[in-house]
Amino acid sequence: MGPDADLTSLDSEAFLNRLILMVEESLSLGWVDGVETVALFKAKLARAGQAIRDKELMQAKALLEEVIQEAERRKETKLTSEAYAIVRFNAQYLIQTLR
Repeated sequence: MGPDADLTSLDSEAFLNRLILMVEESLSLGWVDGVETVALFKAKLARAGQAIRDKELMQAKALLEEVIQEAERRKETKLTSEAYAIVRFNAQYLIQTLR
C-alpha cells in the first residue's frame, strides 16, 4: 500500500479520498483495531474533505491536525505502526501542500 498518484500536481481532494481508502484497507489488514476506529478517522477526514471543497483551507488544516492528534492518541492501542504512519504522514503531507 502506498501512493499511486502523481504528486507533482496534487489534487488535494483525490489525495484525501485515497487516504480514506487506505484507512479502510488497514482494517482488513489488521492494522486498525475496530470498525469504530476506522469510522472515527473516516468522519474526521470527510470533514476535512468538505472544508477543502468549500475552500476553507485553514479549517481543513485544523481538522487534519485533529486527525494527527487522534492517531497519536491511538497509536499504542488501536493502530499498528503501519496504520499510524499511513494516517500521520499522509495527513501531515496534505497539510503542507494545502494552499
